Amino acid sequence: MPHHSEQALRESESRYRKLFQNMTSGFAYCKMIFNEESQPVDFIYVEVNSAFERSTGLKDVVGKKVSELIPGLNESNPELLEIYGRVALTGKPETFETEVSALGLHFSVSAYSLKDGYFGAVFDDITARKRAEAAVEQYKQRLEKLVDERTEALRNSNRFLDSVIENIPNMIFVKDAKDLRFARFNKAGEELLGFSRSELIGKNDYDFFPKTEADFFTSKDRAVLAGGQILDIPEEQIRTRLKGERILHTKKIPILGKSNEPEYLLGISEDITDKLQLEENRRQLVQAQLAQEEAQKGIVVRDEFLSIASHELKTPLTSLYMQLQLVARFFKDPQKVDREKAGFLLGKSLKACEQLNLMLNELLDMTRIRAGKLVLNRRETDFRVALTETVLQISEEIAKSGSSVEVIAEEPVMGQWDPNRILQVVSNLLSNALKYGEGKPIVVSLKRDSAANSVRLQVKDHGIGIAPDVQKIIFERFERGVSVDKISGLGLGLYIVRMIVEAHSGRVWVESDAEVGGALFTVELPLSGNH
Repeated sequence: MPHHSEQALRESESRYRKLFQNMTSGFAYCKMIFNEESQPVDFIYVEVNSAFERSTGLKDVVGKKVSELIPGLNESNPELLEIYGRVALTGKPETFETEVSALGLHFSVSAYSLKDGYFGAVFDDITARKRAEAAVEQYKQRLEKLVDERTEALRNSNRFLDSVIENIPNMIFVKDAKDLRFARFNKAGEELLGFSRSELIGKNDYDFFPKTEADFFTSKDRAVLAGGQILDIPEEQIRTRLKGERILHTKKIPILGKSNEPEYLLGISEDITDKLQLEENRRQLVQAQLAQEEAQKGIVVRDEFLSIASHELKTPLTSLYMQLQLVARFFKDPQKVDREKAGFLLGKSLKACEQLNLMLNELLDMTRIRAGKLVLNRRETDFRVALTETVLQISEEIAKSGSSVEVIAEEPVMGQWDPNRILQVVSNLLSNALKYGEGKPIVVSLKRDSAANSVRLQVKDHGIGIAPDVQKIIFERFERGVSVDKISGLGLGLYIVRMIVEAHSGRVWVESDAEVGGALFTVELPLSGNH
């Protein structure tokens, strides 16, 4: 029997050894060393398994102190000795995690005691987990730092944006897209409208403005939100609390949310009331300056005209006065009258009267034109006849000028015109050509344009020509091609021509090369009076 028990004991020990050596967890059985004050100061390895060696990397540890195997452990891990000493003294098991910094490893430890002064420790290497946890913690800290930095950057950005919005001189407001209630206002908006933010936020336009204005604002808001695009309102009136009626230039912009649908409406309004008033004042000032310049110009033109008129009227009046004095002298003694000489003097007097009559008619026509009272008596008129009659009427003037006048009018040209005014147009153009023609040939042509249903009259001279700057003004009142001391006349002939032609719905223009000389005046008139 005893032999059998010893065998069983050996078999049991063998199984224990096999189990001990094949444990996946490390195991160490140690004897604790205490100092005189019963404080743990070291321990000796009594027995370890293979997992211990694999986990710790320590070899041949049995019988050796831990201070020999892991120098500095007591200093780097004092809590480890305290725990093991407490278990060895009290016999109460403890479970804990520790880092053996000298080995660079982390362990999960279960310590117990079966005998006073001794302890056993079962441990698992949790270094990988601890490193993973450390990495996770490190990543978490970096992430938290990044979030903090982003949050602070966002706060700074928001503070900057708030500062910008708050200090922009234009009114800025935000409305929620659902019911168009105000969600935000800046200081300029408060000052413009005369309401505080606390009064504005959460309200809509109908709480502050007349219904017509509120309807207008709301309709524009809905249009922006429906269209999804910016809306520019150049001018809109608004009634403010303290500043009365103001005029705003407003831009409204939809602010889209995550669903790409409008969540808010942003409005930016500039008070342009003072700007518009300034522009109006500037416009009125410009108009006043232009009116003053025009008045000054009118004074200059008037003075020039009076000078020309006095000069031109004085010539025939002086001649008439002198001729009539001579005639009166002749008739003091009827027995001695030289009838031939008296007839000559009376003829010159009549010529002077004709000149005066022509000038007075020009002045009268100008007055009628200026008053808008130039009346046309239209009737069926043959332009060719009017042209021929005019040439005959001024034949003496033609002969006196030294110029020849060639008329090219191959066929009658009938139209609805005022015959007297047509005669006046032809006469003024011919007289002008004779004045400036320098005694050279003058060609007058008349041609009907059936396609355009119009007639074209052209008067071509070969005289001094007209400078380009003069061509631009030659059809204006009192304008002349040369100075008054060279050519007589009031400077109204071509102006009256233009007014008569335009009254017939026609047009007149001149072409000339001042260097080559000569001028071509063209009149174009519609044949009917319906143009």
